[in-house]
Parts: sequence; structure tokens; C-alpha cells
Amino acid sequence: MASIDVEDLRSVYRKIMNPPLFERVVSFLIRFRLDPMARESFRSTLAVLDSMTPIERQHPSFLNESNIDRISRGSGQTTETVRTVIGVLTRPSRRRRE
Repeated sequence: MASIDVEDLRSVYRKIMNPPLFERVVSFLIRFRLDPMARESFRSTLAVLDSMTPIERQHPSFLNESNIDRISRGSGQTTETVRTVIGVLTRPSRRRRE
């Protein structure tokens, strides 16, 4: 199974935020009764990722409070949101049993 790094995730988020594609993705998600606030969630996550340096995106577990504060100010998001995104990025991925 191929590994996905943070740069790949950032690229996917950028592509999804393309308005026509995003509208199709959201309509698909809403049909399956997923969160209708998906657009704001994508925007805030992308803002956090865009405010991180390439090194920070590669190694998000090394971020300290100063980095988190800078990313928060740069992204316009709360430090809580930044910590949530970092938590998702540093959470061990589940591997399928073979």
C-alpha cells in the first residue's frame, strides 16, 4: 500500500477546493448524510497546511508552542484548530491486515 505524506494531502485539498469539483464532492457527501460544513473544514485545514513550512509539513510531530502560535496567526485559525490538524497528521495510520 502506498504511503501518503502531508504534501500529498495538501495537494489533494487544493484540488478539491476547485469550486466546480468541490460542489460535486460536497453534493456527493451530503447525499450520504455527511457533514454539510465540509467546505469550512477543508478551508481551515488547508489554511493551516499552507501556513506550515515544508519541513513542518513533513515532520508535524516536532512542532512546539511557538510554531503552533505562528501557524495559527498565519492561517487565521485558532490554536485549537491548529492542534487538531496536527493531531490528525501525527496520528498513526491504521494498516489493513494482510
